[in-house]
Parts: sequence; structure tokens; C-alpha cells
Amino acid sequence: MHDYGYSDLPVSTLHDRGLDFARRALAIDPDSATAIAAVSNIYNQQATRGIGRHDWTDILGGYTQALEIEPRNASALNWRGLALGTVGKMSAALADFRSCVEYEPYYLPCRENLHWFLAETGQIEEAMRVFRESQDAGAAKTQFIHLGLLARTGNELMFKAATNDE
Repeated sequence: MHDYGYSDLPVSTLHDRGLDFARRALAIDPDSATAIAAVSNIYNQQATRGIGRHDWTDILGGYTQALEIEPRNASALNWRGLALGTVGKMSAALADFRSCVEYEPYYLPCRENLHWFLAETGQIEEAMRVFRESQDAGAAKTQFIHLGLLARTGNELMFKAATNDE
């Protein structure tokens, strides 16, 4: 909620609430893939922000556990992809984003992260193809395009549109 501007509460409060909600969901259904993935995602956010000490093996293990229960869980795939990228496992991250887009073609976060990680790994043509396909599907926001990708491809009009988007 904080990252997308949906709340002005402190991040620590949001993390505490999220963990409380996830734990309540797990008390009702211990096999809730979304709740398991949410706990790992909060730990991931805490670890990357330096406000919590969590082991990356445990974080990734939580996402994997969630995906063993529900292999097509888009949030778990997206979040694990981001975590894999954080620890430098870019090929595995891309595989998660590709699976997510295959399972949920209109799920914006996976499409955005797929094109972003492709650009970061120098796969420029594929990154532009993915972004264009996302636009065609109505599942892309100009504000989330990789600006380096636009600069490298000389796409001046899109660069201007992205940098002037509010």
C-alpha cells in the first residue's frame, strides 16, 4: 500500500497489519498460498529496506511453498521473481515473470516486471516486444516503462510520454 501511495501510514505499521492479516488467514486455512506468499513478501520488503533481518532462503522458500500449493498464483510468481532478481538470479526471475504472464495475461505487475528485467539484462528487442504487447492488451502503464530501454532504442516520443506522465 505504501509503495503505490494508497496509505500514508508508516511502513512498519503496514507490515505489522499485513502480517497480522496473513497470520489470521493462515489460522483459518494453513494452505492459503496467498497468505504464505504475503508473509514472504513482507519479509522481502523488510529485508530490502533494511528494517528487518530475514534469511533470503526462507523468503524464497515461502514463495516456493505458496507456488507448490497454487502454481498459478500470480502474486506469488511476481513477488518471487522480484526476490530472485534481488539476489541476482535473473534467469529464474524472468522465468517466474514469463509464467505469470502466461497464466494471467492481463496482470500488470508481471508484464511490467518482465519487460523491466528483460531490459536490465540487455534483452532490448524482447523487452520492447513485451512492452508493446502489453500496450496492445491494455495491460501497460507508460509510467512504468524502463526509461533506459527507451533511450537505448531511440524511442523519443515514448520517452517524452513516459517522462511527462502523471
